[in-house]
Amino acid sequence: MKTRFFLIITGIMFLTVSCQVGQDKMDMTTKKAKVLAYIDKLYKSEQRTILSGQTTCHNQSRSLEAQYRFIDELAQMTGLYPGILAVDYGYSPVSNRLAEVNDYIVDYWKKGGLVSIGFHPGNPATGGSAWDVDFDGFKEMATEGTPLNVKWTTEVLDKIADALTMLRDSGVVVLWRPFHEMNGDWFWWCPHNAKTKEWRPNEDFKGIWVQMYNYFTKTRKLDNLLWVYSPNVSYGGEGTIKTDFYYPGNEYVDIVALDWYTNTVDDLNSDESYDRLVALGKPFGVSEFGPEKLFRDGSFDNLLIVKALTEGPWRSAFFIYWDSWTSRTVGYCHVAIMDNKNAQGLMSHPKVINRDKVSWK
Repeated sequence: MKTRFFLIITGIMFLTVSCQVGQDKMDMTTKKAKVLAYIDKLYKSEQRTILSGQTTCHNQSRSLEAQYRFIDELAQMTGLYPGILAVDYGYSPVSNRLAEVNDYIVDYWKKGGLVSIGFHPGNPATGGSAWDVDFDGFKEMATEGTPLNVKWTTEVLDKIADALTMLRDSGVVVLWRPFHEMNGDWFWWCPHNAKTKEWRPNEDFKGIWVQMYNYFTKTRKLDNLLWVYSPNVSYGGEGTIKTDFYYPGNEYVDIVALDWYTNTVDDLNSDESYDRLVALGKPFGVSEFGPEKLFRDGSFDNLLIVKALTEGPWRSAFFIYWDSWTSRTVGYCHVAIMDNKNAQGLMSHPKVINRDKVSWK
């Protein structure tokens, strides 16, 4: 009798585990759809609750442990982990530590958190940094088989795709945020001609976005990505253009977001930045956030962002703080949640959803 009972229980456990494993492998499309539906629900909800987020793991000059502190020390301070872990896959060259970073990401996902990833690739034409704006190769980079396209694909996209494949195979859905702040004039992928000061046509930027989209989704079969279009808040003038100007099209975007650095939290819709994005019909979030230069001394009140996005005129599914860093010219820049006032108040706010309350399943 005991033997029969043991065999029955063992069989049930085996079938349960087998079903779970099979479901993880077969249902990524469903899993991704559920995460997107959850984000859309938060964006539209009358309750105005919002996911917290913190960026870490983007600076190759620091140890991974030093970067994790923006998450782990925040949890030690407040007893809470952000709902979204945001990481950057590195500056040029592409980080050689992506497998190690992925271990942290997978663990965070398994404990209930959502994941956002972006990166700062170097200029593929000159070999310079992401801030080397001497670039006029949009059409060549987007055209299959050209020298620049081959270099970009083999030296950059393949390495990123390999890392994203690890996450796919671990069942992780990723808010993938490439070519951020494209409506500015400070990165090589910004279609702003540094010599003539003119803005290139939408087709130039759309070409490199679609090339990456097709390579990742069709060639590399990365079905775990939610594509996030995230321009910078536009302030008019010569340095930025309207936030929807380089939108690649609804079929290539799942979520729209804004990178927003501010001291007053009253300018999200500067130059119609917010209105133009939400008019596209996608769920909206704040993909990068932090105080502007004058308030990077630790005096910024974290509760301002919560009030702005839960009581003000703008709806948002999430906000993600950038991390802090040491500048050669001004010293330590206090941008992360833990480095500014009322970290506990932000994380404990009844409208804020942290990792323990994420409920997309």
